[in-house]
Amino acid sequence: KHMTEKITDVFGEDSGKILDLIKEGAVNRARKELPFLKNNVEKMQIFRGAVMEISITVEYVYNYVLPFFSKRSEEEVLKMTFGKKTLAVKKIIEEHLDKDECRDKLLSGLFEIKNIRNLFAHIPLDYQSEKLQFNKHNKYYPKESVKYQDMGVEDIAKLIENISKEFNNKLYEAIKILILKGINNPPPK
Repeated sequence: KHMTEKITDVFGEDSGKILDLIKEGAVNRARKELPFLKNNVEKMQIFRGAVMEISITVEYVYNYVLPFFSKRSEEEVLKMTFGKKTLAVKKIIEEHLDKDECRDKLLSGLFEIKNIRNLFAHIPLDYQSEKLQFNKHNKYYPKESVKYQDMGVEDIAKLIENISKEFNNKLYEAIKILILKGINNPPPK
């Protein structure tokens, strides 16, 4: 049974009023005990949106790069998770680019972006903290993102912004190199 049905079973027709009182009490308690919460939630919405927009841009590039440089069709690529696309792009980079600064920065950027994206996509705020930070005790906190545990959300958002700018520049360099090398494996139609 849903919680509402259980409450209705216990309290009968007055259950709606009781649920409203419980909600009102929780909201009032939160306002009193956590005055910073509303401000933190509003800021977090802005940062989450910005980071997800960066991630969408990166994924959009992956959606074009993978069919062009691998044997995957567009349909296959679109069904892949962000993490699997990241691994597929990594494989292309490792197989076709010489070891140099461009390649190293690309590989590093791939996983930094993925790890930060996963934080913003899956981990809630630490609602008890006045500082705007992720709940590092959340059971879904990505192991790969532990190095960001003590950073504030704003600092992590600035980090991904800087990483993504450099990553995009290096990725475009790499695409040019791959095209010049004749690396193009379009999928069969």
